Amino acid sequence: VAELARELPSGRLARRVTADQLDRGVLFGRYERCLLGPTDDGWLSRVHLLVVRAGAEVWAVDTASTNGTKHNGLPAPAFALPESGTARLLLGRSCGVEWRGLRAAASG
Repeated sequence: VAELARELPSGRLARRVTADQLDRGVLFGRYERCLLGPTDDGWLSRVHLLVVRAGAEVWAVDTASTNGTKHNGLPAPAFALPESGTARLLLGRSCGVEWRGLRAAASG
């Protein structure tokens, strides 16, 4: 359905996100059970962001993290992610994450 990726000094770390995962919710943060974790980024909360399907939409929800989430440079406690195309998020002060919706490519 999508890909979540993070740029690291050692390169890009990307993971596919399935529809089943979105139904259960995908976590992002320092905690070892998070999709792109664990990480030692001190600006991230242990569980910083939840990505989950709500009806027909997929939402990114900040989990009341200490350092917040931004989308398009603005504070964003919750926002819908695109089915196709990309969205860039900034978690904390330094963790850039990219969401890439793949639905259109998969259905074509």
